Order: sequence, then structure tokens, then C-alpha cells
Amino acid sequence: MLVRTADANISSMRKDTRLSFRVQSNLKKEIESIAVREGQSTARICEAFLLAGSETYKKKGRKFLEQIIGRLGVTRSQE
Repeated sequence: MLVRTADANISSMRKDTRLSFRVQSNLKKEIESIAVREGQSTARICEAFLLAGSETYKKKGRKFLEQIIGRLGVTRSQE
């Protein structure tokens, strides 16, 4: 199966790893609510948001990321 999004071709891929991180409880509730409304799992909604964010970052670069990170109230880490 091949799914077309804006500029990306995403084929059905075997999911072979986990990604876990902490989020604010209100964000978790919001994502769970979206999942229920859409009839999807919370994991699938998170994956869709991560994919959309990744694609947007590819197009807009650092400017997009800095806007989002700014909303989190987190400063850029020192490298």
C-alpha cells in the first residue's frame, strides 16, 4: 500500500523501534481526545503528528522548529 502526502511517499513499513518521552498531562489528554474523535489509536495520532512535523521541518527548516520549541518554553541546548 502506498499513501501519498504533500511531497512524501510513505509506504507501509514495518515498525521496528519505539520512541518514548514525557509530555504534559494536558497534551496527552488532548491527543487521546483527538484519537477518539478520529477513531485511531493514540500511537497512530502521535506518529501522524511526528510525520507532519518532520515534513514541515524539511520544508521550512530551523525557523519552524524554533517556533514550536519556543511554544514549549525550552531554550536551545548548547552543543
